[in-house]
Amino acid sequence: MLSQEQYQHFQTFGFIVLRQVFTANELATIDREFEAGLNAAHAENPFDGSERHFAILTGAETPFFAHLPEDPRFYEIAEQLYGTDCFAMTSDANRYVGDSRWHPDHNIDVTKDCYGIKFAYYLDPVDAETGALRVIPGSHKNPLHSDIEEKIKTLGLDIRDLPAYVCTSDPGDLVAFDVRLWHASCGGRTGRRMCTVVTTRIPAIPAKNPVCVHVLPAVSRQPHPDPSSTRTGLPTSKEVPNARASSTGCATGVSWKRTEPSPTSESPFQLHISEKSWFDKMILWRRNRLGDRGQALRAGPQYFQRFRGTS
Repeated sequence: MLSQEQYQHFQTFGFIVLRQVFTANELATIDREFEAGLNAAHAENPFDGSERHFAILTGAETPFFAHLPEDPRFYEIAEQLYGTDCFAMTSDANRYVGDSRWHPDHNIDVTKDCYGIKFAYYLDPVDAETGALRVIPGSHKNPLHSDIEEKIKTLGLDIRDLPAYVCTSDPGDLVAFDVRLWHASCGGRTGRRMCTVVTTRIPAIPAKNPVCVHVLPAVSRQPHPDPSSTRTGLPTSKEVPNARASSTGCATGVSWKRTEPSPTSESPFQLHISEKSWFDKMILWRRNRLGDRGQALRAGPQYFQRFRGTS
């Protein structure tokens, strides 16, 4: 959990640097899984410095990476900042090539995009000259966010020319920032290693033409305290164990109620979800990116095949 001072810092500036979150033993494990996971993911094109390598490491072969979305050092901060109905999107590894231009990861308009927090950690020391993350404090909110977007298009500034805070980092440190924050990186060596955990929240939008989706027992292990109740919103992580990393993006226009198990689902719960919602987009994203490797995001592929009869 963040202290009150850290919480206020994040809310004001959109980021926080947490020092020495990982132990030496954990860093050794991360290093092994990073190398094994990326090498396996890119076995047919070994890294030669010509392009970035990226892989989502949520499979059984990389158990430490896979468990990080459910690690209290991550999910407690995410829930503190974005509420208990946020959910984990990824735990991944990257070898970067070249500079990263100024950009936010998500749109500032919550009616057009989801939002949340990215936790970034580097496996090598980085500073202003060697590829450390640069952020523009406060740019996760308007009017600054939109002002920067306009100025970047018209002024043609170099990455270093924009006034920014440089998040120097040593192995073990964690840089957490709002995904709407403008950020960049420059000067890093080819192959610099950075990993992320991303937790997202979907804006609540009233449901239209809801569809019914069964939730598997991995998501719903406890009954609703009031079996006759129907309410807007998902079960909280306290009501449903494992919901924090496996609530599978059920966020827009959602209501839930207790029902009798059906032949197609062992679960006594159903989610009623807006047919045209961010949920659809998250399904597509996670099916394409995670495939059958949804270990930490456990509901993943099993859950999605019940959505509209897809497999």
